[in-house]
Amino acid sequence: MPKLVRILLDRQCFLWWFAEPERLNEEAMPSASAAIAHIADEGNELWLSVASVWEMGIKVLVWEVRLQ
Repeated sequence: MPKLVRILLDRQCFLWWFAEPERLNEEAMPSASAAIAHIADEGNELWLSVASVWEMGIKVLVWEVRLQ
């Protein structure tokens, strides 16, 4: 039975994973291939800190990030 991995994503990784997943790939980031595999594994838990949510809120307010 595979071991559950809990992954705390930072703001930028979260935005890339859900909005621009092509930016997180083994070709673009060869040193991160194991991390990318863990993030892609639906058996693992992805976490986002309250600080990252707060940071995204600020960036949306000052129009640095557009969320749709």
